[in-house]
Parts: sequence; structure tokens; C-alpha cells
Amino acid sequence: MLKKARVVGWSLFLGAVSMMMSSCMKDRGGSEDFITKPYIKNEYYTDGTLYYDLDHKQASVIGTDGGASEIVVPNAISINDVIYPITRMKNLGVFTAKEDYLNNHGVTNNQSLRSLTVGYNVNSFSSDNGENPLFVRNPEERTEEESMYIPQTTPRYVRRYPLENINVWTGNTTFDAREGCNAIVWSNQSKIMIGGFDSSIHSSIKEIGDFAFVNSHNFLASPSHDNLIRVGESAFQDCGFVKLQLPSSLESIGRCAFANNFLRTLSIPASVSEIGEFAFFDNMLETIIVESGNKTFDSRDNCNAVILTETNELIMGCEKTVIPDNVEIIGKGAFMECKTMADVSWPKSLHRIDDYSFLKCEAFNKLDLPEGLDSIGASAFYGCSGLTIVNIPSTVTYIGKGAFRNCSQLAEYGSYVKLHTADPSAIDPSVFSFSDDKKVHQLLVPQGSLSLYQNSRWSNYFQEIDESVE
Repeated sequence: MLKKARVVGWSLFLGAVSMMMSSCMKDRGGSEDFITKPYIKNEYYTDGTLYYDLDHKQASVIGTDGGASEIVVPNAISINDVIYPITRMKNLGVFTAKEDYLNNHGVTNNQSLRSLTVGYNVNSFSSDNGENPLFVRNPEERTEEESMYIPQTTPRYVRRYPLENINVWTGNTTFDAREGCNAIVWSNQSKIMIGGFDSSIHSSIKEIGDFAFVNSHNFLASPSHDNLIRVGESAFQDCGFVKLQLPSSLESIGRCAFANNFLRTLSIPASVSEIGEFAFFDNMLETIIVESGNKTFDSRDNCNAVILTETNELIMGCEKTVIPDNVEIIGKGAFMECKTMADVSWPKSLHRIDDYSFLKCEAFNKLDLPEGLDSIGASAFYGCSGLTIVNIPSTVTYIGKGAFRNCSQLAEYGSYVKLHTADPSAIDPSVFSFSDDKKVHQLLVPQGSLSLYQNSRWSNYFQEIDESVE
């Protein structure tokens, strides 16, 4: 009798579960948990709004039909009585055809998409290859000239979907949108993965992920609370920041993290030990301060620059920087496109100028490089269109590709390059080339070396070669 009661009880339990599942698994009408009547279109299952790809009893969202303005990612899709939890978002853009989807690795755009709600089974969002981020894209097409000589420093990423509202269903164990912050947060890491235009940065957030707020114009939520440890690559690129207060807890600032904004002043907290390349490129900086107590960086002598203390490398400057006497290296891209920077006082301690350091500093007129300098990096002075005089000391033994390429005024009468080494083979003359086959007006070389230079490749890049008068 007891055994029979147990059987009846178990049957009643299963019946209740079945009824619960049946009540959830219904046609999609807005925010239902399951999709039960999908059909095949363009060789994939769809519910009329989203397309799905099935793999190992799991499903992925691979696009929208017609460019939906609002997407609610359901929790599962049922095919022939098999339930496939929807665990991945591969593409939220407009789905056109299977061939296009496969060729583009599942990433397209949808400029209509304003609202996104993520189901509780979603645990990842990425394309089939890591080269195409799900939420942002780089629309720039680089010329051969740019690819060869100009770094792809801060591609002007734009959003694939102009999301304003973002939510995550309660019950998701990977992501959340804590306290309505209007962002997808990786729960265990307290890391914002992607935010909307009107997001708030919750006080529990420890990390802003790569591209999280890129291209969010007029974004107002400054990352200033004291739990934040890291700001990722291009996280706040092109957001319209005019002022910025970084928290005292911050340790790492990623590549291009705050590029393409309107900052005039910058204060690096004492806690910061890592700053990525071009982190504050293309702002309007006039004042740069590293707070006292920082063990990695400093801004000694009120120089308006960030210096790597251990190596005396100046890694970031601005138009108002005064390079301190003990700086030994000008870092990669340190003054790139400081267009109004007209003059530099070179310290005697300087021995290396890295790649792109002064690229397109168009106000430069004269470069009188210091004795003791031994290396000038690739494209270091590329496109410095105002240069008329370049004086290179005999201590320089290496000049990288395109270091003085397209310095247009050097082709004009009265301009010249002066070398202090008698050996024409010590430096590759092509570093002074032009994209339009012009030649530098004049090369001045040490006495006694004129014929060596005239009979070398240097004559291919200069209109005149003469001995200098000491």
C-alpha cells in the first residue's frame, strides 16, 4: 500500500512538472521563456524575429529578421520535443542568407536595435571568430600608405546596434543587470561587458570591459567610484568626455581607453600601474598630473607628461609638455598628432625616440636633435609638414622606416637635412621619402664625404647634396 502511494505521488509530481513546462513552452509573444513553434527560413530555424543555430543540444542567436528594434532573447527553443537552451548570442544584426552569415562569421549590423533583454541561459556573446566583436565594429578602410607607415592607433569604433535599453532576466547565473544599471555585467567578475547610452556604473563594478561604452556620445556616468580596478581597451573611446575623475582604486587603463574625447586636464591616480598605448590619444590635454605616491609613473618637475619612472621613458605628453632633463626615451606615440606643438627642448640625456612619437606634429619648424641620440623609430616624424630644417647628430646609428616621410616643407627651396656622419651606408636614405615622389631640397654632409653621398642612393631622395660649412 505504501509502495502504491509512492507511485501515485511520483506520478502527480511528474504531472505537475509537465503542466508547468507546457505553460512555459508557448508561442513567442513578448517575453515568454520558450519558443515552441519555430519554422525554417533561409536554412535556419526562426520564430519570425530571431534566427537560431542548433549545436550539441544548445542554440545560438544568429540574427534578426528585418532589423528588429527590440529583441528579447528567450531561454530555450523546442524542436521535435527536444529543448535547446539558448546559451549564446552570435549576432544581433539583420540576417540575410546562410552564405552571408557564414562568410561574415555571423556579425552584421542593425541600426534599428534600441532594446535588448537577455534570457537566463545565455552565458556568452561572441562571433565565430574573435576578430569581429559582437557589439562594435571598425568602419575605417586604411590605404596602403596608412597601413605601411601609420599605426592603427585608435580605430573609430562604432556600435553595431545603438542600444539604449539593456536588461538581463533574473536567474541568469553568468550575467546580470544589477539594480537596473542598463548594462550587461559579468556577475562573477563584476565586469561591465556592454552598456547602453544611459547606463549607470554600479558601485560594485570592478572592471569596465573592452569597448563597453565605445561611441556612447554624451555619456555622463564617470567611472569614479572606489571599487573600480581596470578600464579596458577603448572602453570610453569617443564618449564626449569633457571632465574625468579617475578613482583612487584604479590600477589599469587599457589601450585607447579614453581616446577621442575632449579632456583638457588629466590626473592619474597613485594606484595606477599600467597605462596602455594611446590611452588618451586625440583629446585636448593641456595639464597632465601623476599623483604623488605612484610607484610606476611620475610627472616630475610639473612637466605635463607621464613618465615611466624606472626607465625614464616619457610615454604620454601634450602640447604644453616640457621634457625633463633626465628623460632617456620618448615612448611610442607619446606626442602623436600634437598639431600645435611647435618646439621641443631636447634633454641631453635622450638616446631614443620611439615609433610614431611625433607623427603629424604639423607645427614643427626645426629639429635640432641632441648629441647622444642613437635611435629614431619608424614614422617618428612622419607627416610633420611644417619642418624646414632637420639636424641629425653623428651619434644616430638607426632611423626607422618612414621616420621623415611626407614632411612636405622639406621639399621646398631653403629647406635642408644636415647629417654629421661621413658614412652614407649608416642610415637608409628612404626614410626621407615622399608618397608623391618629391625629393628633399638639400642634404648637407660632412666635409670630405660629398662624393660618397653623391654616388650613393642618397641622390635618389635629395635634389641637391652639398658639404656643410662648419
